Amino acid sequence: MRHRRPARDGGRAAPPRPRTPAVPVRPGPRRELPAYLTGRTFRPGAVHTEGEVDIAIAQYWDDCAALRRHLVDGGLLVRTADGSRYRRAA
Repeated sequence: MRHRRPARDGGRAAPPRPRTPAVPVRPGPRRELPAYLTGRTFRPGAVHTEGEVDIAIAQYWDDCAALRRHLVDGGLLVRTADGSRYRRAA
């Protein structure tokens, strides 16, 4: 059994965030969950590197590359032509 370490301030450690292992198959969650995560994770106007996007996605999702592609293909994130930068779609 894994034990959580106490936080440095002496309090209890925060519970881990629930993670989703893959892009949902059902149409409703397939649209809604990525849109929710995009709105919660990426600020409008902010520009991110691929690494920053992966770090942000990894908080919630096991397969960063699959979700990143899904967000771009779904029009939720915009990728520069050279693929080095991302921003939240307007």
